[in-house]
Amino acid sequence: MTLYEILEVSPNASKEVVKMAYETLAKKYQLDNQPNEYKQQAESILKLLNEAYYTLIDDEKRKRYDKLSTFNQNDDILNDYQQEIKDNIQQDDNIQQDDNIQQDDNIQQDDNILTSNKKNETEFYFGFGGWLYLVGLHLILGLISKLKLVEETIPLLHESTFAHLSTIIYTELIMNIFIIFYIIFALYLMYKCKKMFRNVMIGFYLFNLSIILIDYFIVAVFSDFVIDKQQAFENIIIPVIACAIWIPYMIKSKRIRNTYIL
Repeated sequence: MTLYEILEVSPNASKEVVKMAYETLAKKYQLDNQPNEYKQQAESILKLLNEAYYTLIDDEKRKRYDKLSTFNQNDDILNDYQQEIKDNIQQDDNIQQDDNIQQDDNIQQDDNILTSNKKNETEFYFGFGGWLYLVGLHLILGLISKLKLVEETIPLLHESTFAHLSTIIYTELIMNIFIIFYIIFALYLMYKCKKMFRNVMIGFYLFNLSIILIDYFIVAVFSDFVIDKQQAFENIIIPVIACAIWIPYMIKSKRIRNTYIL
């Protein structure tokens, strides 16, 4: 390897080109930029670069060198070092590629596990079952209760004893009829697994509580009846508890979410 080859310039290169080539290579192999395992090789290369530069930058030395032909000092060091650098870079790339593949495999495996868990969860919490039985039972019992109440209320409209309460009786009758149709609609949605069922049931519990409060308000304002506070408290606390239990159930239940999706 000649001095020109060490500096990677042609034999006809000017001093400026030689200087620029030397500064570029010296910066490339500067010891501070090299890993510890390569510093010894970099030091040998720097010695070659210095010898080549200070020979070719001096006119007299360069002429003498050109006459003496080739420079034969350890011509394989630079090539070996450059090849080793390339090998290590390739090795690092392979390691990084393996890590990326492993990471992708782990992500895919996690996705498969998550998908499997969701599938198992959907299969387990699906269909009519669990606490949903109580919801259905509540609707059926509520329907029977309201039908019975309507049946008992209608005769009161024809009795003169309750003539002064006709407004209250009509109001309660209309509300109870509305609740009957509401329950029937909720049962239909429940049977057909309609997505609307959740919101309808939340409205049902809130409406049921509102009706009782409105009922007591109407009685207190428009009638002479003395309200039994103990009885009123019991009648109000039941729908309050129902709202506290069943509204969160409708919102958070996995069975509701997986079943009522149409």
